[in-house]
Amino acid sequence: MEIVFRRTRVRSVAKRLLAALALCVSGPAVQAAALTPPSSVTFWYADEPPISELAQFDWSVVEPGHVSAGDVKTLRKLGSQPFAYLSVGEFSGNKAAIDKAGLGKAVSPVRNGAWDSQVMDLAAPAWREHLFSRAKALQAEGYAGLFLDTLDSFQLMPQAEQEAQRHALASFLRELHQRQPELSTLNENYQRISTLLGTSKGELKFQDVVGSMGAESAFAAFEDDINLPAVLQFIAKELPEDMQLIVGLETPTDFPFDREIHLDVKYSMLREDYWDEAERIIEPLLKKMYATMKSDVEESSDDVSEQ
Repeated sequence: MEIVFRRTRVRSVAKRLLAALALCVSGPAVQAAALTPPSSVTFWYADEPPISELAQFDWSVVEPGHVSAGDVKTLRKLGSQPFAYLSVGEFSGNKAAIDKAGLGKAVSPVRNGAWDSQVMDLAAPAWREHLFSRAKALQAEGYAGLFLDTLDSFQLMPQAEQEAQRHALASFLRELHQRQPELSTLNENYQRISTLLGTSKGELKFQDVVGSMGAESAFAAFEDDINLPAVLQFIAKELPEDMQLIVGLETPTDFPFDREIHLDVKYSMLREDYWDEAERIIEPLLKKMYATMKSDVEESSDDVSEQ
């Protein structure tokens, strides 16, 4: 999934929304000696990432093509652990780009028309080495971990080929963990994880591969007729009072939530006629957040001077 803000004002409003959310969920920016489970995670796939706002979250998932090495360094310096987006099951590019990358023999016969990308053969040595090399390079650039996407794209392939691809995915994840044990991984998928990797057969224990999971993945892992109602009931009725959770649903539900927003305009989370109202609400929060950030920086500078 990629979110592209094509208009300057849309990007500006998005940054303000992100800043307001950061104010609600973040604490002081502190650099941890070791990667610990986050209390807040943010995702930004568009260009011009707002580094100051992203740094208010414990973990920041970004598209590496839109982030400079300096940005990665700044995120870590400000206390946010940067995660790099990495597509495992698909290659974004046409035939010329595929051939240029030396992946001509690693493609599957399937193209994902929805995203104009090529579904790759997870068992192909060239593709696997491409991913391993990319992971190594991202770690060298300073990323603390990877956000693995398109894990389930092999399910677009003919049914007869899917079992072999499932085994190839499991072995890839295992080898990735062995090669880059220092990298944590957030894994995004749209099927129950145990089914996707065949872990019920004992081939692979997911926790052996994944250091931690994002809320999106944890939610998607139980997105079936039996588990989903139980998850929604917990969120609606039993969620701790000090916990904030935003849930996106594509199907109606009878469970009550304290605040509901119905999106009825295609490809739009914030209608243009609400921009001014949203800006009036968010601007004071934005100023408060920047004032807090400035105060934290000044206190940190004083501490360094005293030492």
